Amino acid sequence: MTPRDRTMAPRRKRVSARITPTTRIEDLLTLMQRMEALYKQLVGLIRDKLDRMKKADLSAIAEIDRRAEQVTRQIDEQNGLRRQLMERIGKSFGIDPATARSLTAGKLAERVAEPIRTKLQDRALSLRIAILETQRANKITQNVTQDVLRHLRVVFDAFTTTDAPTGEYTDNGRSAKPKHRELFEVIG
Repeated sequence: MTPRDRTMAPRRKRVSARITPTTRIEDLLTLMQRMEALYKQLVGLIRDKLDRMKKADLSAIAEIDRRAEQVTRQIDEQNGLRRQLMERIGKSFGIDPATARSLTAGKLAERVAEPIRTKLQDRALSLRIAILETQRANKITQNVTQDVLRHLRVVFDAFTTTDAPTGEYTDNGRSAKPKHRELFEVIG
């Protein structure tokens, strides 16, 4: 292209990227979709943990816990971004910032027109379902963990609350009945 061609070419108008409430709501929909994916990933990790608990694979459980902690941190970060975005969206609707931060997507959907309303309601429902699945999986894991701890408590109690002499071991590692000893013999 020659310099003359540049001057003769039609000029394009510069379009400024104007942020509108609709743009921010679209950003919110994308953010909610990411959060849903993170919750689904967390559910998968919890289910993997339950499988590893059945196999008593402690190293795998520790690795799953580490990964679940990372996903949980990401969910917390995304939730913080959601609150900030809700505050900005709320501002455009004249809602107090503190109120807007805690505004649910369902309540926001009541304030917007179609088709955004339906998109927002659908995304909110999908996210709510993913959160409920996560809570159910966490509850199952919690119950299994409590059962294991209860069982261990019974086992430890069986070893520590016996009135009968516990016995001794010989030099070659065999169990032997305790010999009656005087206190002086025991402590020297």
